[in-house]
Amino acid sequence: MDEHYKRGIYPALRNRSEKFLGGESLNDLAERAEEVIDHILRPYIWDETYDKAHIVIVSHGIFLAELIAALVKRQNTQRTSKVQPRDFRGMRNTAWTKVRVAAQVSNLTQSWPRRADD
Repeated sequence: MDEHYKRGIYPALRNRSEKFLGGESLNDLAERAEEVIDHILRPYIWDETYDKAHIVIVSHGIFLAELIAALVKRQNTQRTSKVQPRDFRGMRNTAWTKVRVAAQVSNLTQSWPRRADD
């Protein structure tokens, strides 16, 4: 692999755990998306003074696909548990995507939004 890298040849990555030297795997991106939800988005969802807040997250399409999939999976329904980041592929790096996040009053507990595996 090192010889390929020295010659500027970068093979296609075949699974979510593979990554280029010094880069992130798709699993790493998914973990970072979970951290964004927990540490950046969650406070706005919980704080009633931010009702209907608008939050802008600027990133590249691959990360945004991971972030949107993580948000959808937190609904933790049979339908959404099968959602994959590839379901949100095709976002252009110079485009924008709007995602609306809301908590149902009956579901509000300090543990929402939770990861499906929590």
